[in-house]
Amino acid sequence: MTEGGWLEIEVDVPSPWPERVAELLGESTHGAVAFETGPDVPAGCERLRAYLRAGPDADAVAAELTQSLQELAVRAAVPEIAGLRVAVRLRAGEDFERAWRDRLRPFRVGRVAVVPPGFAGTLRPGDLRLELEPGAAFGTGRHTSTRAALAALQRPLRRGDTVVDAGCGSGILAVAAVLCGASRAIGFDVDPLAVEAAQELAARNRVAGSCAFLCSGFELLDGMRASADGVVANVYADLVQSHAGAIARCLRPGGWFAIAGLRSERRLATSAALAAAGFHATRLRARGRFDACEGRVKIPPDRGAARQ
Repeated sequence: MTEGGWLEIEVDVPSPWPERVAELLGESTHGAVAFETGPDVPAGCERLRAYLRAGPDADAVAAELTQSLQELAVRAAVPEIAGLRVAVRLRAGEDFERAWRDRLRPFRVGRVAVVPPGFAGTLRPGDLRLELEPGAAFGTGRHTSTRAALAALQRPLRRGDTVVDAGCGSGILAVAAVLCGASRAIGFDVDPLAVEAAQELAARNRVAGSCAFLCSGFELLDGMRASADGVVANVYADLVQSHAGAIARCLRPGGWFAIAGLRSERRLATSAALAAAGFHATRLRARGRFDACEGRVKIPPDRGAARQ
């Protein structure tokens, strides 16, 4: 094995099952999973890509994941998953880092310009520079759902807001919120590598003093009742459905939410869960197979007016 190398794992998954398979890959690799589309991806599929530090034999990893997919197919009664091919290849450390850097091109979402470290190009007046070092687990920020979340959080955000980034991953949404005027951003993720990456991203962009990242799941919100002005998230629809109530309770009266990464085929169930939790959705945007929605928590008469 090449020291410092990575095992690159690829699986082409037919719709509507990429999320289920991504959860399995995430558990197996302890990292985030990239969703990709393009001319080289079979029609009706998305390519999932994940990485594992080199050490285990590639053939053994492929066999173990193939077996896990077969077991998932039985549990979920989805025979299409059982026949998926798992490709595992070794990437040398230096080749791996170069490949990720080559994938990152500057792009702009609203006022936020995402650029690679050392970018010396000219930005527009008023652009907010966000430097992103692409990494194994967290990609380049260009995924449709990430861009949708970046756009969605900028509309309701007010200067001085406290923002929660639920399932923060790389921390790009929390950092963007502070650059856009939030006084504080609190991000959480169950993956300790994500927390470490988010802390590094905040430091790189000189906003570490306004960001806090914690290794936790949505249970963290139970101790944050009515303490946040906004919640931003780029997460699976089932997480939103399960934790919509906790998201609502952590917000101050009239607080806002901006959530992306929601599979469009789960739109009705997700909308129903948000409405039941007291959210009023004011905007729903579909981008390919993903939805992004924005809105505010309704203000019961006994909770007073929202902060001006």
